[in-house]
Amino acid sequence: MMTLKAGAVAGRAAARAMASYLQEVQIDPPAQRAADYYSQMGGAEEAIAAGVGCSPIPRADMAPEVAQALGIDPSKPLTTEQLANVLAGQRGDGGELDVERHELAYLDLTLSAPKGLSVAWALAGTEAERQSLLHAHQTAVSETLAYVEEQVGWARMGDGGTGGLERAKLGWVSCQHYTSRPTLELARTDPATGEAYTELRSLLVTGDPQIHSHSIVPNVMVAESGRTVALNTRLFNGRLHEFGAVYDAILGRELARLDVATELHPETNKLSLPAIPDAVCDEFSKRHRDAIAAARAHANAKGHDYDTMTGEERASVLAYGARATREEKISNTRSGSGFTTRPPSPTALPRLLAPTPSAWRPRARWHSLTLRRC
Repeated sequence: MMTLKAGAVAGRAAARAMASYLQEVQIDPPAQRAADYYSQMGGAEEAIAAGVGCSPIPRADMAPEVAQALGIDPSKPLTTEQLANVLAGQRGDGGELDVERHELAYLDLTLSAPKGLSVAWALAGTEAERQSLLHAHQTAVSETLAYVEEQVGWARMGDGGTGGLERAKLGWVSCQHYTSRPTLELARTDPATGEAYTELRSLLVTGDPQIHSHSIVPNVMVAESGRTVALNTRLFNGRLHEFGAVYDAILGRELARLDVATELHPETNKLSLPAIPDAVCDEFSKRHRDAIAAARAHANAKGHDYDTMTGEERASVLAYGARATREEKISNTRSGSGFTTRPPSPTALPRLLAPTPSAWRPRARWHSLTLRRC
């Protein structure tokens, strides 16, 4: 499945906040190193040294002229500062892009693996099996984005495209995520500029396994004539289902090479793994919904309306809801009429965040699921 979110040109605080969200820690260092070792994408050691969850990886076959226009070295992972520059609508080195100024800074094209694949990845019997499944997803992401470029990489010529179209090349930077966790939207104000922006923050709880890749496509294309132009965003209209179907087709091909059976789900018509029952997929999908329901009930019991709470207040009751549904030990304190949350100790973070089989297998055993060969 593909989703698309547009990112507006923003100030430094907003861009840094988005970069932090994209680089949130989701798996522990050994798991990061294993994924890096098998995928050969690089960036794990840089991410671990920086204390972040992933390194932003540029498109492997990025055209030199596109890399030059973006001010990045495609052979190296981006730093957090470089990622923030791109998210702010600038070059990776902080310079101005050589395009007509637009309100759009980037598109976030997110491709998500079928839930069955994420469950199989989480519960795989060996590290080699786990990383083979991840690599199948990453291959499908790369090839799908290449297809997207074929379809939307057209630069308009003349006033409003009256002179026709010419081929253009795109660039992107990808951040690999592994879990789905309750996420809050917090209203913030940039202290330097007074600009209002929204900060995304995931709760520090063990999430459900959900393999997905955020690919940040800057609002820049380099045409065959050498012109540097903005994305032709109208060519995305009505095509996300098509792009998602292309991802499913490529993923199915890659999984077949691993002798993993797939089929189109009879209800959703999307790729699924018949070895993973629907009940198990639902078990690893509903925790976010359950956490919100528990948070609403908790807020009502305390005489509060969840819908009118501030973001910080929601953070606390959502932490309670996540604890209630996952039985995680997150400390909450009540302060005045609102709520505050005390984060877990550093020693608790690996247990809270690491996607180890021990974190998820009890829920699988409850459904009598044992993964051998899919």
